Amino acid sequence: AFAQLTGLNLSYNKVCAIGFRELAEAAEHNLAQLKVLNLRSCGIYESQWPDDGSDPDTDELNFFNAIQAIKRGAFAQLTSLNIDSCDIDLTVVRMLVDAIEEGALTKLTKLHVSSTGVDNSSQIW
Repeated sequence: AFAQLTGLNLSYNKVCAIGFRELAEAAEHNLAQLKVLNLRSCGIYESQWPDDGSDPDTDELNFFNAIQAIKRGAFAQLTSLNIDSCDIDLTVVRMLVDAIEEGALTKLTKLHVSSTGVDNSSQIW
């Protein structure tokens, strides 16, 4: 249903680790034509699950799997990524930068980053 979608605006939303992973994995097949992804003023954060004895590394694994999907070609057609004013998790930013350095998102021509909620973000970019 979303195969021809070229732009996705999730501005001012909260995206947890699971949602970020699912978005990236969906992009591998169902959002193959996506060129513009707007996450302005989004919070990409760790899930807040109650202590139910589940694996504490679940969020990290979800973020890792999302980046792996990006490395496999998710968002391959993306030309513009906007993460302005995002309260984005430092781990996610580092993994995203690593993926770009390793050759993912080769068509990306616009990366909008300012006022992120990341501590020491200037050291990353």
